[in-house]
Amino acid sequence: MKKKAEVLEMFKMFKAGMENATGRQIKRIRSDNGGEYTGRLFKEYLSKQGNRHEKTVPYTPQQNGLDEHMHRSLVEMARCMLDHEGIDKKWWAEAVNTSAWIINRIPNTVTVKTPYEIV
Repeated sequence: MKKKAEVLEMFKMFKAGMENATGRQIKRIRSDNGGEYTGRLFKEYLSKQGNRHEKTVPYTPQQNGLDEHMHRSLVEMARCMLDHEGIDKKWWAEAVNTSAWIINRIPNTVTVKTPYEIV
């Protein structure tokens, strides 16, 4: 995604992919108060789809705990991969994608399944 204006189209693709893969419908979405999530078109789309939009309180990253933790894990893993192997930072995006691939295949201690298996 290169522009915030692309969020709606990206969300539509994500939503369709997840619903097709799981056979379940997304009922709610949680986001920060970024303009890309609070614009008229995004709101109208969610309303037509019957999705509830939960917004976090501005300047309270604590409400994004799980997201913040996952983001930190991805960034740290990618940084370690690049540093350990002495790879140029131009490979940052690939390192983050690889980190996500790895994390999605590590079993959760509660469900004893990987996120990949759950989806």
